[in-house]
Formats: sequence, structure tokens, C-alpha cells
Amino acid sequence: MKFFYTLFIPLLFIFPASLEEKGITLHEITFLENYYHETFKILEEEVDDLTRNQLNYRPKDGGWSVIECLEHIILAEEALFQNMKRVINQNQTNLTKNVSSKDGLVITGITNRGVRAKTQKPFEPTGRWKTKKEMIETIKSNREKTLNFIKKNRSYNVRHLFTESPVGEIDLYQFYILYAAHGHRHTLQIKEILREQKEAN
Repeated sequence: MKFFYTLFIPLLFIFPASLEEKGITLHEITFLENYYHETFKILEEEVDDLTRNQLNYRPKDGGWSVIECLEHIILAEEALFQNMKRVINQNQTNLTKNVSSKDGLVITGITNRGVRAKTQKPFEPTGRWKTKKEMIETIKSNREKTLNFIKKNRSYNVRHLFTESPVGEIDLYQFYILYAAHGHRHTLQIKEILREQKEAN
């Protein structure tokens, strides 16, 4: 399961995006549903049986604890959802651009833990959520809300609506992918934290 996200990448190229179709395709919707649900399942299983000490263990490099990673995922996914709504509401279609070949690169680029990124202050954990259960339930609820939003707005020309991202300019469908890829990046971070703690004991 560790390299689960790489199994999804070939699927993005089996059925390339058709620019003749204005709305999101059934294949694209199915991919997003699977990716959102499976990345959440991996995260949920990773933190399921953790003790208080494991949840609050701080790595030697001074990075976030597991519980702080969970809070960051919530904060980031809520902000990403707001950005989705902004792009939809503005609906500034550009028919001259086509970056649909970057779908797989969004996953590999965002989940690459070898490339470090500085988190902006609004997305830094502050202890707003008190329990792991509350955080997991919030992430799950936010994922479902986001998928429902995507389905409700599936008629929009997502391949010709654009936004900036850590991997450069991407189309709105790729931004939908980025939403779950970012969460999986921090699931991989959680794995690193737990591995360090295990080795330290």
C-alpha cells in the first residue's frame, strides 16, 4: 500500500482527456472517487491504533507530530475546496491552453517527499481539533463534500479552467487530483514519523 498512489498514475493515461467534451467525463469522475476514497482509507488505517505518545511524538528535526499532520490536512483541504469554488465561480475559460498531459505529474510532484515545502502560516496546526477521531471524521466529511461539489459542477469545462499550484499552472481537474494528493503526501510524512519513533525505541 505504501506506493499505492503510483498504481493510479497509469490509469490517467489509458483514457486521455478529450477536449471535445466540455464537462468532466465519467472516467474522470470514477478516478477521483477512487483516489479520494483510497487515499483516505490509507490515512485512516495508518493512524487507527496509535497511542497518545505516537500521535504526539515530535521528530528529531523539529517537524510536525502525527496529530499536527492531521490538522494540517484539514486546514489545507478546506482551503483547497474554497479555491475550487473560486475557480468555478469566476469561470474564466481559456480554450487555447491544454495541460491535460500533466495529470500523472500532479500526483508524483505533490507526493514527492524528497522535495520539501514551507507551509504558509494559515495552514500551520494550532491545536484547533482536540482528538484524532474528530480529525478523521472531519477529513472524511470534507472529502465527501468536495466530491459532491465536483459532481454537482461536472458540466464546467474543467480542462480549460486554470489555477496555480506548487507544480505550476494546472487545470481544474488536475486541481481536483491535487486535493487528495496533498493529503497523501502527509500520510507519507506520518509514516516517516512513526518509523523514526519506532527506531528510537
